[in-house]
Amino acid sequence: MRLTSPLWYLAAFLLAIGGWMASAVVAAGAWDHVRDATLQNLTERVDAKGASLAVFTDVRQPERDVTCTATGPAKGAEPVTLEDAPIDLRVPQDGSTWYLIAFEREGSDQVAVRCTPKDRAADAATYRVAVADGFLDRTRNGAGIAWIAAAVAVALALATWWTRRKRTLED
Repeated sequence: MRLTSPLWYLAAFLLAIGGWMASAVVAAGAWDHVRDATLQNLTERVDAKGASLAVFTDVRQPERDVTCTATGPAKGAEPVTLEDAPIDLRVPQDGSTWYLIAFEREGSDQVAVRCTPKDRAADAATYRVAVADGFLDRTRNGAGIAWIAAAVAVALALATWWTRRKRTLED
């Protein structure tokens, strides 16, 4: 089959869609790194350079608006507010179910994490932090697959268009 067939446009479209689906599967697998990470107490600083930082709690409190911050080791370092959990992730560990409440894609070394409910009332929840190695690599791989598939699909569509146009001008 020559590139002059309109079916090549369909092939380019299917390649783009297939690449997007494959990239979504690869990128979604990044959450496995968060799920499998070891939970640590918040009492110590955490080394998360080149990794992602996830904060979990054993008691869900959506009505209390819990905010988590990460503070670097430098004196006078300003705390950085961690973004709320982008997905509903539950991790069974140590006989409890832990719920993801905050997440930072790119962590840094010697970070102290603190979580505080907005109402500042007594808090019976326990908080733990996990360093997820590989999360960033997996999401970047997914994005790379999407870009490569899109570029190949566009190249195929343009090659088909050019070949069809050239053949039409020759006829």
